[in-house]
Amino acid sequence: MKEERLALLGQLYFELRSYRLKEFQTFIFAFPIIGSGFLKIATDISSYKYLLTAFAIFSIFYIYKNHNRMMAIKAEIVNFQELLNLNDDFKHLSPKNWLTKNFERHLGTFLYSLMLAVETVFLWVKMSVN
Repeated sequence: MKEERLALLGQLYFELRSYRLKEFQTFIFAFPIIGSGFLKIATDISSYKYLLTAFAIFSIFYIYKNHNRMMAIKAEIVNFQELLNLNDDFKHLSPKNWLTKNFERHLGTFLYSLMLAVETVFLWVKMSVN
C-alpha cells in the first residue's frame, strides 16, 4: 500500500509541475499577442483593442484558475506526505505552509498576471492617445 501511495505522490508532483509549465506557456503565448496592439496599424480599429483586452482578461483568468488547481494538488501532496509520515522529513520546506500562501506570494503567477494587466493598461493608453 505504501508503494502505491509513493507512486501516486510522484504522479502528483509531476502533475503540479505540468500546471506550472502551463502557466508559463500561457504567459509566453499571451504576452506577445497582447503586445501586437502596440504595432502601428493602418486603420484605427477600436474593436482590436477590445479583442486584445478580452484575450488578456481570459488569459489572466486562466492563470488564476490554474493557480487554484495547483493549490488543490499541493493540498493532496501535503495529505499524502502526512499519510506517509514524510512531512517531518520535509520540515525544512514547511509543506504545511504551502496551502496558506496568498496568490500575491506566488511570485511567478502574480508577475505573469500583473505583466499582462499592465500591458493591457498601456495598450489602452496608447490606443486612446492615437
